Amino acid sequence: MTLQSFSGGVHVRGQLSTTWHGVCRRCGVVVREETSVPVKERYVEHPGPEDEEAYTFEHDILDLAPLVHELILLDLPLAPLCRPDCRGLCPVCGGDRNETDCDCAAPLDPRWATLDGLFADDLKSSLEGED
Repeated sequence: MTLQSFSGGVHVRGQLSTTWHGVCRRCGVVVREETSVPVKERYVEHPGPEDEEAYTFEHDILDLAPLVHELILLDLPLAPLCRPDCRGLCPVCGGDRNETDCDCAAPLDPRWATLDGLFADDLKSSLEGED
């Protein structure tokens, strides 16, 4: 990071890099990734109306912790994935579909049962018409 003073404050510029870890939203595997965020902020001792988004400091001491905390949190994904094509967990047996395929049939949603019945009737009548 580079600190450059100006009348009444300090410009903070540079690159912030760190490693974060979280849990994949689809399969539950721990995800570790690196992130790098550009830093370009101002610290002012006596903020005015134009310094609404500037950080403040007192007694010639800059506390960079709030800046670092905010930049890292804003850069983190809301719902991390272990990889873009993650297949997740089987909703029936709970197996990790990235590691193995399972033969589980998806559970039927009772809210759509009436439509399933209509589809079955249409299929049956179309097969009988082919005879």
